[in-house]
Amino acid sequence: MSFVTGKGSNHRVIKLRPIVQALGQAKTVALPTFHAISGADNTGSFSGKGKLAWWKIFQEADEDVLTELGRLGVNENPTAKTETAIGKLVCQLYLPKTTITEVKEL
Repeated sequence: MSFVTGKGSNHRVIKLRPIVQALGQAKTVALPTFHAISGADNTGSFSGKGKLAWWKIFQEADEDVLTELGRLGVNENPTAKTETAIGKLVCQLYLPKTTITEVKEL
């Protein structure tokens, strides 16, 4: 499977299988949530943190965080575990390697 990006004669085809294989299942499933919370939809950043800072944290995220990110949107409201996982990711974004997991503590 692939998709085409660009417009007019300036376009390219991106094959998805190599990307999915490189990321693995957990990150692939979590990718839409990562994209949404990192501010890429229309803002370009999340409170001063751009995509590259988010990407580094996403790449280092624990399996439990990735699993919960992948569950966002499955239910009408996020579960407490999903909210905790997002908080943990945000804490890592602003203070890498921290053991703090709640934004209010940060």
